[in-house]
Amino acid sequence: MDTTFDVRVWQIERGAGRLRESYGVRWSVAGKRHRKSFQTFALADGFRAELVTATHAGEPFNVSTGLPERHEPRASSVEWHDFAVQFADGQWPRVSANHRRNTARTLMIVTTALMDRDPPGVPSRRVRTALSDWAFNTNRRGGAPEDIVSLLGWVRRHTPTMDAWTDPLVVQDVLLVLGTLLDGRRAAASSVKRHRRVLHLVMKYAIVRGILLSDPVPEGRNLTPQPAGAIDRRRLLNV
Repeated sequence: MDTTFDVRVWQIERGAGRLRESYGVRWSVAGKRHRKSFQTFALADGFRAELVTATHAGEPFNVSTGLPERHEPRASSVEWHDFAVQFADGQWPRVSANHRRNTARTLMIVTTALMDRDPPGVPSRRVRTALSDWAFNTNRRGGAPEDIVSLLGWVRRHTPTMDAWTDPLVVQDVLLVLGTLLDGRRAAASSVKRHRRVLHLVMKYAIVRGILLSDPVPEGRNLTPQPAGAIDRRRLLNV
């Protein structure tokens, strides 16, 4: 098997990224070096602690991925769109109608932010409606018309797998879209907090299911990152 107990974990490195400071965790498995970056020291420290705990517990590490075999995530094999639908379905029977709407709206905004491009010839409003009213609506999804099914299929093919969340810049871009209005102004703090609360639940769901190792969404009072340059206005919502 492609596993080993030859693991070494270094201290956290602090560096300056393109948009903000980052914190890196470096470790080696059978001499092969690995590195993972995080936006906050707490996230980096949590990930490093998992690695150290696994070495102390005598768990084998996968030489290729550099991760403890038992905790190896499935992020690269899980599509974001599929996972978001699964999360919405899991929440549906346990929450109020208002919570369902908030969940659908947050998932819709995040999904449009993660798309690599817009579907040709389709207005952005139609994409948002397809996501919030059909993809993330458990009761209605099964009855979606053919054109909506086709559009959602396109969206699925043009959104990334869950390992996109391991990229701090992707996380920052998503948070920026969640907290910015179409005219460039900041969204209301209450809206940002609501979106962040849903996003943290999404990440917790991913961790419990072994898809992600830790929550990549930072905590803190500064809820909306400052834009470092031009924002793609197609990704913003005037709410």
